[in-house]
Amino acid sequence: MKTITLIQPWATLILQEDKKIETRSWNTNYRGKLAIHAGLKVDKTVFNDPFYQLLLENYSINDIPKGRIIAICELVDCIPTEKIRDTLSDKEIKLGNYSSGRFAWILRNVISIEPSIPTKGMLGLWTYKGSKALETKQQY
Repeated sequence: MKTITLIQPWATLILQEDKKIETRSWNTNYRGKLAIHAGLKVDKTVFNDPFYQLLLENYSINDIPKGRIIAICELVDCIPTEKIRDTLSDKEIKLGNYSSGRFAWILRNVISIEPSIPTKGMLGLWTYKGSKALETKQQY
């Protein structure tokens, strides 16, 4: 299954469905099921911001999932940020980088993976080799 690794807490914010759009510097033609991998790196500055503290009230820097596939969703579209940013809420704008020249990956139908699957992440869009395990956990 196609997978993307995200620095935490962005992966968890997708899992919680607070973040519905992932912004990237690169486009993809891929559409379909996408596993969300929480990388080992954590953006610690986020945990000092009251906006994010409210969204992440159930997590701390120490206990947020890391090095694990935590969710499956659908990547339904990939749109240049210039075409979408004026239609987004302030909340969604704060949860991504909508600078010109970037791409908005539109995510839908997020499903939590319980238990999450420990695995090493990779750069870019990559294929998780244990896809059969993920497919049995899906509820699509």
